[in-house]
Amino acid sequence: MKRRTKPYFDHDGEPLLTAQQAADRLGVNVETVRRWVRKGSVRYVEIGPNHLRRLRQSDVDGQRKYCGAA
Repeated sequence: MKRRTKPYFDHDGEPLLTAQQAADRLGVNVETVRRWVRKGSVRYVEIGPNHLRRLRQSDVDGQRKYCGAA
């Protein structure tokens, strides 16, 4: 059973995605997305006291050209 995550939005109202959501959207493995974050190819936002990482949807969509996602 998949765990449901609370939807987050940045201050401009843009959706923020988990690494898994980004991977699903791009059709790549979640470790690939995490590698992009570590390398700085995709920026992230830290949320809350636990510093959860979320990715801006526009940044994720910008990666489509590198992974061949339609």
